[in-house]
Amino acid sequence: GVVTTPLALLRAFQQLLERMEANARSATTGMLRDGMRGCVVSGSGVAGQVRDLPVAGKTGTGSARGRTHQNGWFLSYAPADAPLYTMVTFVEHGSGGAQAAPAAAAVWQALGEQRAFG
Repeated sequence: GVVTTPLALLRAFQQLLERMEANARSATTGMLRDGMRGCVVSGSGVAGQVRDLPVAGKTGTGSARGRTHQNGWFLSYAPADAPLYTMVTFVEHGSGGAQAAPAAAAVWQALGEQRAFG
């Protein structure tokens, strides 16, 4: 019964990334980094891949309170090895891997084309 909003989810994700940065050498941080990178490289978030930009993240699906449909989300950050940006992509009546991850990839691609990563 966890209730949240996409923006609250994004803030929690940002806090997790801050803790990971503060504890960069811990085994837990290594597992989290590997898992979130793996999600995009070969897991449920593979549709979030962007050519020449390593993206890491986590997909998810949940239902709205009092509703029967599912909503998809994808929390992601880039570049995966030195995060500069975080993003939450939310798709009502969708899934994280099938709809939210490709929507995020389009935004990451546009940011890359605008040279947002240097």
